[in-house]
Amino acid sequence: MIQILSLVIPFFAVIGCGYLGARLIGEAGQRGINNLVLYFALPALLFSLMARADLAARFEVDFVAGYTTVSLVLFALTCLAIKLWLKPRRGEMAVYSVASVYGNTGYMGIPIVVVMLGQAATVPTVVALIIDLAVMVPLTAAIIESDDPRRNKGVLHGALGALRGTAGNPLILASALGAGWSLVGLPMPQVLGGFLDLLGQAAAPCALFAMGCSLYGKPLGGTLSPALFLSIAKLVVHPLLLWFALTQVWNVDPAWVRPALIASSLPVAVTVYVVARQYGTLVISTSTTILVSTSLSLLSVPVILLLLDHLPGL
Repeated sequence: MIQILSLVIPFFAVIGCGYLGARLIGEAGQRGINNLVLYFALPALLFSLMARADLAARFEVDFVAGYTTVSLVLFALTCLAIKLWLKPRRGEMAVYSVASVYGNTGYMGIPIVVVMLGQAATVPTVVALIIDLAVMVPLTAAIIESDDPRRNKGVLHGALGALRGTAGNPLILASALGAGWSLVGLPMPQVLGGFLDLLGQAAAPCALFAMGCSLYGKPLGGTLSPALFLSIAKLVVHPLLLWFALTQVWNVDPAWVRPALIASSLPVAVTVYVVARQYGTLVISTSTTILVSTSLSLLSVPVILLLLDHLPGL
């Protein structure tokens, strides 16, 4: 356990540096770091990882089916629980529910998986990120828009609008281009590989620092009960459901299950706050949930890492 903590704590230490340094570098500096990660460093890393992976030989279709099914099932279960408990509007229910399944895979998951399992293990993590961006965000946006009388354009319009935005996401584009490069079997020129490696190395520290900055100054308020409930759903229920589905139902290769479990043990993604702010729905509650789940992930991530070699099917 001490060895695992010694590997995990540096990641949270960088997040802490971002939190403490947020005021020093200011909002403009935070936007600059975030744009560096979003438009340059992380796309370079994702493209490199996917382009160098042997996708044609080892891609797991069952993983996509299992991961997507678990996300949708947990989303629906959270919707039901929140509806019975808090009786919110439909749009608010969707924001609560996406927080239970959408973890910080891009900014935290990929760096942690690289250190713990090696670069080859990042392909399932990237696939999980794509599913979150291409399925869960459009679903949430569609439900919110269908509940907004000012828009009154229905679920389909909301889903299509969100999908258009997702299609232009640099993380999606980089991953898709890298996957295409791999499937075609193109070689990686040394100059291009060196460039991608150099730029991609900035992704992990800058992403973690940017995540810390994003936590600073967020409005907190309301009862802690929903934040704790959603944090437990994200950090405990999500990994357990995913383990059961991928190992007991779909029998997915353990090499794909392990990184997915690490990703599922991560806190609620900052993207959920972005969606909530965009639609003006549960902004304060969402920021509280992100802060609570990030704090609790100091426990969930080491526990999942400790269990990786002991759970049946792994």
